[in-house]
This record gives sequence, structure tokens and C-alpha cells, in this order.
Amino acid sequence: MGAGIKIARLRRGESIGFARQRAGVTRNTWTKLEEDGPGVAIGLPVEVLLPYGFDRQVFELASPEADGMGKRPDLKRLPKRGNSRAKV
Repeated sequence: MGAGIKIARLRRGESIGFARQRAGVTRNTWTKLEEDGPGVAIGLPVEVLLPYGFDRQVFELASPEADGMGKRPDLKRLPKRGNSRAKV
């Protein structure tokens, strides 16, 4: 995801400084983001992608319609709720 964010930034001719200020993060955090480094909060890539016009794609990530595994016929028999006493 970080590589895609970097490409989107470069295609728009934005500097790291401009992009990171808009996102409200430090240069170190932005570098970690573009390099898919550890320590980047899960919400940051989503927050960064929205101004680049990827809102539709971001919101489709967890869309029930995009859940190929969840649409499998053998999974349709699953209960509506999980068992709170189930052993893991």
C-alpha cells in the first residue's frame, strides 16, 4: 500500500513535506508509511488515500459485495451470531 501512496503523491507532483503536513505526520512517519514500515497506525493509509481520490476504493475494502470468501456457498450456513463461549 505504501508504494501505491508514493506513486499517487509523485504523480500529483507533491513533495513529501506537503503530503506529510496535510496528513499531520512527521517526516519519519511518512517515510515508514511509504516503505510499509512497522509502527504506522492502520488508519493513516486510509486518511492519506482519501485526498488522492481513492475514497471509493478505500470504502470498498470491507464491502460485503467484495467479500468473495464470505459469499462462498459453504459459508452461507454459518450462524448469524458467534458463540461467546466458544473455545479458541
